[in-house]
Amino acid sequence: MTRYFFNLRDEGLLLSDAEGEEANVGDLLVLARMNARDMLRTSGLSVRKWMGMSYEITCAAGETVLAMPFSEALDTDLL
Repeated sequence: MTRYFFNLRDEGLLLSDAEGEEANVGDLLVLARMNARDMLRTSGLSVRKWMGMSYEITCAAGETVLAMPFSEALDTDLL
């Protein structure tokens, strides 16, 4: 497994993930959706605020391997 970093993009601001997570590249989209849904459920911020955010997942070399808008993780039971 490789360590990937789930950086959070909020408009022009990038919040870096300093710890990262061990994962297989094929599992990144599923993990990103699960993590985003957990954040949507527990953050206290409105769903509308989160819809402008996205994950920019990078490898240890800093290369972006996946970008996923939180809107793709929307769980209809949150509405």
